[in-house]
Amino acid sequence: MSLTEDERLNLLHEASILDTPPTTEFDAIVRLACNIFNMPMALVSFVDEQRQWFKAQQGFTLKETSREHSFCGHVVETGLPLVVEDAGKDSRFWENTFVNECSVQFYAGVPLLEGETCYGSFCVLDTKTRRFGDRDIEQLRNLASVIVGLIREHRQQSQLKEQQRELELKQARFEQTERSAKVGGFEMDLNTGTIIWSDQIYRTVGLPVGKRMTSEEVIGCYAPEERDGVSRRIRGLLNGSEIALTKSIAS
Repeated sequence: MSLTEDERLNLLHEASILDTPPTTEFDAIVRLACNIFNMPMALVSFVDEQRQWFKAQQGFTLKETSREHSFCGHVVETGLPLVVEDAGKDSRFWENTFVNECSVQFYAGVPLLEGETCYGSFCVLDTKTRRFGDRDIEQLRNLASVIVGLIREHRQQSQLKEQQRELELKQARFEQTERSAKVGGFEMDLNTGTIIWSDQIYRTVGLPVGKRMTSEEVIGCYAPEERDGVSRRIRGLLNGSEIALTKSIAS
């Protein structure tokens, strides 16, 4: 089953690549495409809801244009390669920005596909009519597969950075709690059983900093009269939708 447009747009935005600065790798591919096909222009185009934004371009100064009447928008809508040998005679693209403002007559583009997700199009363009055969399309597809690999790498790096930010924020919250309330705390991930302690808790209960704790050991840190209640809370959390347990021990 193909993705809906809303699903496609969500995945495009999750890639975190729109409006990012130019990079050497993407720029190198558009230059390579111009050399291979002897074309003056090439684009890596990401098609957003109302616009097409260019991660890399050769032969253009534009950073983005309207999606309406765009060649690349047509590629995304069909999920297929598009070759327009004479745009001046194609009624679909008479109002295209490149045709009207940049005198583009020829376009050849292939979708940037990762599974069912089409991020946009990789294309070459010319100001004169051209012929473009099956072998040319195949070469363009091969270059597009490299671009998709770069997109995947960019997304993974963005996710790693986000995870690092979350870890830093969590650590900052622990440290702020210790400074302001003079207590320690821990969090227990109920999906994995991992228990994360603050250094203050380890010092408070007299354990080596960094020691991995089981739920039984955690319960043992409570006063005897509190342990049954803590056990019930943990069982309730495991049976429900909560994901963490937080405890404070006064220093």
